[in-house]
Amino acid sequence: MEGWTGADTFYSSLTLGVIHKLRSLKGIQDIFMKEFPQCDPLHITAWEQRYSVNLPQDLKNFYLSTDGFKLTWSYIQSGQTLPVGSMSINRIGDLRRLAGIRYNFESDAPSLLDLEFQPVGCTPDLDAKPQFGVKWKVFELDSCEGVGKVCLVYAPRSEDGNETSDYQAPSPKIWFLDRAFDWHFLAADFSTYFRMMLVHMGIPQWQLSFTTLGPAPWAASLNTLLAHHLTIPIKAKKEFPMNELDPSVFRIRNRPKREKSKTEEN
Repeated sequence: MEGWTGADTFYSSLTLGVIHKLRSLKGIQDIFMKEFPQCDPLHITAWEQRYSVNLPQDLKNFYLSTDGFKLTWSYIQSGQTLPVGSMSINRIGDLRRLAGIRYNFESDAPSLLDLEFQPVGCTPDLDAKPQFGVKWKVFELDSCEGVGKVCLVYAPRSEDGNETSDYQAPSPKIWFLDRAFDWHFLAADFSTYFRMMLVHMGIPQWQLSFTTLGPAPWAASLNTLLAHHLTIPIKAKKEFPMNELDPSVFRIRNRPKREKSKTEEN
């Protein structure tokens, strides 16, 4: 797909002006945003039927507008151009489930399924960290260039009778899975996470800022250099107005009408 040229108002609204902000920063160049077609509603329905879950409405509207998101940029350091910036949301076809499936039932080797231990008759704590296994449904939204995975996580339905099916399970949340297989909460819904991604402008390892580990020193230095506003204490930030992501941005773009063939006209 060709890159975004700036003429499409949809992408201008979707990115909340982050491209113009990047262009104003010294040292940033080669800004490129890939354009994706709209996702066919039948593909979304097939995905939901395959995994027996419903996509949250904001994420569904996102895919109906653009089947994925990818924005990258480079930074000039000591005369070298380094491709470091990246913002990404997987296509619906790449929104695959992590763990929860045992591929070799005859093997005695431990797997991620064996890490999920819960006594019989114990109701799962829906506010607890996600677990690996068949009860939790985890889907990868972004691979984060190998530093971890941003995941859409569905908690298991309650076993006390208050919920009757997976379709009535609690709304999925956005979590970050680090390389040590530890979970870190990021956002309560997709719209909030998408806005967080834009605010951090795709700076490498920004998700690690919400963990006990933190980003690598070089990534933290880049964050201080390019996004100093993110280092302001929370109390000080209350004095400044914050942009809000309008859910109407995730709208369905007009699909081109198919021209009738001569045989259809006859």
